[in-house]
Amino acid sequence: MPSFFLFNKRILCDILKMNFVCMGGNMGNYAEVLNRLKQSFGATFPFYEGNPYRVLISCILSARSRDERTYPTADRLFEKYPQPCHLAEAKLEDVQNILRHLGLWREKSKRVIDAAKVICELGYVPDTFEELTKIPGIGRKCAHIVLAYGFGKRVVAVDTHVRRISKRLGIVPLDAKDEDIEQAWLSVLGDDAKDINHYLVALGRKLCGRTPKCSECPLNDICKKQGV
Repeated sequence: MPSFFLFNKRILCDILKMNFVCMGGNMGNYAEVLNRLKQSFGATFPFYEGNPYRVLISCILSARSRDERTYPTADRLFEKYPQPCHLAEAKLEDVQNILRHLGLWREKSKRVIDAAKVICELGYVPDTFEELTKIPGIGRKCAHIVLAYGFGKRVVAVDTHVRRISKRLGIVPLDAKDEDIEQAWLSVLGDDAKDINHYLVALGRKLCGRTPKCSECPLNDICKKQGV
């Protein structure tokens, strides 16, 4: 490996002052993670990709609810309220009746209406983190989900699966913050860095839960199994 590359990589680590591991010779292994997960789980993409309004509302609905319930419920909600201003004018009781099968349905009903009111008043779904996090019910994770899958921006959304697996892989230390995890993946992945959330969630649900099934995992040979 050319000394110039090694020198510049050290400079990059110093400049960014990151808390995660500067991976050196293992950098290629982490870039390989996304390729292997695509091969294992197929080139599928999240629901409503390219539609910022639907991505945002479905992210609010997804809290403490499994996809099998979240997305059919979201479909029914969007069928009745296809645009933000339709949902903004909805009666709370009507929305509650649609969301009743989801966890936290009472709270979510109010949140999606409040979020729709903000979007309706603005006339658009914001495409910056700062604006998105001003919308009721939108925190760091959902803001990044909207930026990544609504607008196609190169950001990494960190949820419980991404957090857990990133630490097990060893791309970050066990005490890493979400911001560190985001920057770690951005440092080793290209334009499709946003997709790491989608595939790590798939891996977490199928194989890498609280008790990992390492022998079945496509990343078994490159995972450091940190904390396992």
